[in-house]
Parts: sequence; C-alpha cells; structure tokens
Amino acid sequence: MRIAVLALSASMLVTVPALAQTTTSASGAATDQVAQGASDQAFVDMAAKGGRAEVNFGKFATRKASSSTVRHFAEKMVADHTEANQKLMQTAREDNITVPHGMDDDHKAMRADLEKKDGTDFDKAYIQGQLADHEKTIALFETEAQSGTDPKLKQLAADTLPMLKMHLEMVKSIESKMASN
Repeated sequence: MRIAVLALSASMLVTVPALAQTTTSASGAATDQVAQGASDQAFVDMAAKGGRAEVNFGKFATRKASSSTVRHFAEKMVADHTEANQKLMQTAREDNITVPHGMDDDHKAMRADLEKKDGTDFDKAYIQGQLADHEKTIALFETEAQSGTDPKLKQLAADTLPMLKMHLEMVKSIESKMASN
C-alpha cells in the first residue's frame, strides 16, 4: 500500500508541473491560459479529493483507533481539513473552477484496507497513510503556492501549508512513539 501511495505521489509531482507547461495550437499560438487553467483545475481536483479523504479517514479513525493519541490526532484532522476543504471549495467556486466530489480510487482502496484492520494494526496503518498523504499534499500545495496561476488559489495554498506541515510533524511524532513501543 505504501508503495502505491509513493508512486501516486511521484506521479503527482510530475503531472502538476507538466500541466502548467505551455502548449501550442495548430496555428502556432501559445495557449498558456488553457494550460494554466488546467494546472489550477488539477490542483483543485487533487486537493479536494485528498481533503475529503482526510476527513473521511479521520472520522473513521476517531471510532476505530485503539490509541487515544491516534484518536485525538484524527479529531484534529477532521476539524482542520473540514475547514480547509470549505475554503478550497469557496475559492474554487469564486473562480468558476469545478470541485470534484468524493475520494479518488487510491483513497477508496486505502479506506477498504483500513476497514480490515483493528487495534494497533489499524493505528499503524492509519498513521502510515497519514504520513504518506501529508508528504504528498505538502508537495502539491507547495507546487501551487510557487507555480499556480490563479492568485487566490496560490494564496490559499500558501496559507494552508503551515497547517499541513504541522500535521506532518504531529504524525511523525506519533509514528516515532509507536515504533519505540
């Protein structure tokens, strides 16, 4: 599962910048605006699907985690990502960018895997997934903050990064404590 998440992360790092590249029409005219719009749409697609997965997994973990530390972390994920998702949807709507619904297939598979686990196995799988997802999400938001073309989305990405980085540090700390037990 971790390999699949890392492979998805790597493909996203290649895909998002590639979408921002200039394309040329049959007449030779550069179509930067179309490519830029595609890049912003790709960011919204990936951020929305990932954000919804964070809330979905967090709600599930608040009920299923065996560790109170993991449950508290999951509660924070639900609260923080619900707020971030709302801001993303509002910004996208203001800029007439379509926001997808639901989770992507990779997150659906991760959820199905989590449903099969209990106790510390669940806690470890949830935390490992959070580590991979937050690393991927930080890369996505950094790319948008640096290379995005929509000023509102760039600002949203930049404003959201400190929260995402804090989550990553939290999950690393939890993972470290789990490994030492």
